[in-house]
Amino acid sequence: MSKAVIAGGTGLVGRALVKRFEGLGWETVILSRSGKNGSVKWDGKNQGDWAKELDGADAVISLCGPSIFRPWTKSARKTILQGRIDPANAIGEAILSCKSPPKTWITASATGWYGDQPSGSVCESAPKGEGFLADTIAKLESTVMSFTTPGTSKTLLRIGVVLTPEGGALKMMAKQIRLYLGFTLGSGKQAMSWIHIDDLTRMIVWACDQSIQGPVNAVSPHPISMAEFMAIARKRCGRPNMPHVPAFKAKIVCWMLRWDSSFLLGGARVIPMIALGRGFKFEHTDLNPIIDSAAGIPKAWYEA
Repeated sequence: MSKAVIAGGTGLVGRALVKRFEGLGWETVILSRSGKNGSVKWDGKNQGDWAKELDGADAVISLCGPSIFRPWTKSARKTILQGRIDPANAIGEAILSCKSPPKTWITASATGWYGDQPSGSVCESAPKGEGFLADTIAKLESTVMSFTTPGTSKTLLRIGVVLTPEGGALKMMAKQIRLYLGFTLGSGKQAMSWIHIDDLTRMIVWACDQSIQGPVNAVSPHPISMAEFMAIARKRCGRPNMPHVPAFKAKIVCWMLRWDSSFLLGGARVIPMIALGRGFKFEHTDLNPIIDSAAGIPKAWYEA
């Protein structure tokens, strides 16, 4: 039986990933700070008994990272960074101590690496963008890649906006739209690179057998603009077009929360070049049924 060790497996993506692995007959071990509900306790920083779980495992997957949706105060920036760096160091050191190290180490990175790219598309070979998020992601990725693990491939999944009817960004946006609060920020031209949670969990399982060293864009091959996304979402939710929020107002919000203005007004059209080149098949490329499911619209409505 194949075995996957999942750090951060109690969140939205983690729960879906565990279900995916177990449906395929894998043994799964969840590392959590609480150690409850059958998980193995770890603090995401220090070595401990949890490290033994990696010995002989087929894959270790880290989904660790504190939420970025908070004011970016000095202390919050430190928490956001260290909450990613510390688990990476802990896992890397644990792998080095294994007699039979895992074949694959997959780390959840993010498309924020590319920063704001107002024109054109980017793939995995594109240079790092600017801003706090890009810098944070770069430090995470460099930490992972700094470990010399000849028996373990190190894959960095640069994940876009994860869409799922179970919660997260899509559920929140659908609720706002139904309350007539579905505003587009600024020009609306900023790109939105997204992926359905089912394709994301499938890609993680797929990556376990690919031995990919370095970044892989975990996004749909069909990025769209924010204006296009909001137009589709409003239509599916039965709501009229809404006026754009002027860029200067969005910048005021960013200033108040100490965010880079590109956090709300920027984006990048990210293409999953490596996944496509290696034959990964996306199953969710149509936004209509995805948005319908989050908005609670019966499936029969869009299949009629």
